[in-house]
Amino acid sequence: MLGRIARVPGIMISNTDAYFVILNVYIHTVRPSYLDYPGYGINMTNVSNGAIEDSTITVCCWSITLDSSSKITVSNDSVSFLTIRSSRDVTVSGSGLQPYGIVPIISSDNITLTRNTFGEFQIVDSTRVTMEHNTLTRDIVIKGTSPEGLDSLSVTPDNMVDGRPLLFYKDCSGLNLDSIELGELIVANCNRVNITNLTFDNFWGIDLETAFVRNTIITNTTASNTILVTESSGVEVSHNRAADIEVDSTVGIHISDNNANVEVSSSASVFIRGNQARVGLADSSNVGLSDNHLEGVCDCTALTIENSDHVTVSGNNIAGEPGIQVNASAFLDISNNRVVGIIMSSCSNIAIQRNQVGVGSGASPPWAVGLNACSGVNIVANDIAGWGPSLADQDELIKISLSANVTITGNTLSNAITAMDFLRSSNISVNDNTVQSNAQGVVLDKTTSVRVSHNNFLDNMVQAIDTNLAQNAWDNGYPSGGNYWSDYAAVDNCSGPSQDVCPNPDGITDQPRSIAPTLAGYGIDRYPLMKPFAPLVLGTVRFEPTSITSQGAGTYLTAVIGLPHGFMASNLIASSIHLDQTISAARVTLVIQPNKAPVLTVAFSMTEVKALLSKPGPYVLQISANILTIKNFRPFEATSTIRLLPA
Repeated sequence: MLGRIARVPGIMISNTDAYFVILNVYIHTVRPSYLDYPGYGINMTNVSNGAIEDSTITVCCWSITLDSSSKITVSNDSVSFLTIRSSRDVTVSGSGLQPYGIVPIISSDNITLTRNTFGEFQIVDSTRVTMEHNTLTRDIVIKGTSPEGLDSLSVTPDNMVDGRPLLFYKDCSGLNLDSIELGELIVANCNRVNITNLTFDNFWGIDLETAFVRNTIITNTTASNTILVTESSGVEVSHNRAADIEVDSTVGIHISDNNANVEVSSSASVFIRGNQARVGLADSSNVGLSDNHLEGVCDCTALTIENSDHVTVSGNNIAGEPGIQVNASAFLDISNNRVVGIIMSSCSNIAIQRNQVGVGSGASPPWAVGLNACSGVNIVANDIAGWGPSLADQDELIKISLSANVTITGNTLSNAITAMDFLRSSNISVNDNTVQSNAQGVVLDKTTSVRVSHNNFLDNMVQAIDTNLAQNAWDNGYPSGGNYWSDYAAVDNCSGPSQDVCPNPDGITDQPRSIAPTLAGYGIDRYPLMKPFAPLVLGTVRFEPTSITSQGAGTYLTAVIGLPHGFMASNLIASSIHLDQTISAARVTLVIQPNKAPVLTVAFSMTEVKALLSKPGPYVLQISANILTIKNFRPFEATSTIRLLPA
């Protein structure tokens, strides 16, 4: 009987080819094994011609370890864990006797396992492994083996998993398995396989494994544990119920209508649709997720995307804390989902659009959309809401830090402590958003090169804060304008960049608005809007003449402007009308027509127009202006073509 000291093997043999037998020994720890983890019983390194017989090793978790050894026999031993690494010509028989023990066989050759009792065999990068008449409580796992390596494996039907047969099929075509009883199924290097109506009820492990299969269907199967697909192509996994569906190194797989957690790694062209539970992606590309109902149980993330690219997440219902977690990934489109929390780190080329986004109850961090160290992100047309502007919640709807080249447009952000919070970021555009009923609207903290314009700030306790005033802009210049502020009462009698053309109102207040004071002073919206901003209006324009020459006569190019139904020509603000954003109107005339809506004609200097046209050919010119209605301030655009003829 040998009592061993923690982390020191009870018996260690190395570098010998002399024949020996370890017979009827008992190796254990002097203290409870959990206090001495990890434990080592018998270690052999670079050994040949040995045997371990009729012995008991109770240490955890390396009872017997064979490393770089050969011609070793292990028989009738009571062990929990037996590791065979880089070894050959090893026979293990009548051993184990611990129903939850594990036998990893790694990078080894010509290994025989017969009449043993263990929990699991793990075959990793190994060849010529024979398994006969073993009793397992969990499974046999085969990893990293080539088709040739799989072909060298032998697994007989007399192996049992949880009291039922383990079936191993290889090198087959047209295999059809329907409603058969078994403990585990392994299918390797096969084509045109149909697996349906199977039921597994094992305590733990992998129930169904396919490797190097092609054109395979797995459907209507109930597995208490894992369905595993590796190194395969053209696979459909649908209408199954399992604890987990794991996919690795596979191309062209459809995973649909399953009730199972889905984990995908190192795969491409993956389509995940109509599933329930959680999804994880790692090191994968060209992945589509749609119409899934994903939920992170026990404060877990519902969808995790790690080191992946070209992923589309569309039309899903995703709840978790957060719902979506993304790290080190690129080219993602997250659209039209209902989701609680989108958190991203080290990502690029991202579109987050048309989603309904909330903050999870108790989420950490408490953000609806969070970006850290990201670039090239568009956050567009989302409805993002918090729990209410309560100081107890501390939720933030958009939190961006250490990021650049971000566009935030067309979103509604309401009922949170902070609608948008930026920290140490740059090159950001915030426009066309409605920021309503928050404790704080927009906070720019140590952030530069930000343009905030055409937003509606409605009833926020503090509308905006900027700690870096000189390097950010709170308007889009004149006549485009700034933002609408619900707490700013001002007048509009004048127009022009300096608001000194009077009386001539233009929908922009005559006085600038200061942003909330900080230690650095005040930010300035130079052109606050008199009415809430509304989206762009597209109209029509006809140029007269439609063709001109560089030497031709004519003083003006005339634009006849038409507005869509519901708008009047008189709503266009004359001082805001420009051609190609640069040429001001020389003359604006409202033309009254009998029995027709009035039209607006605008004259532009022909000399200035010709300066835009560098050589003969067609040119698309744009009219831009502002529209002021009873309710809104809106931009207007219309385009048409003129042609410059040769002189």
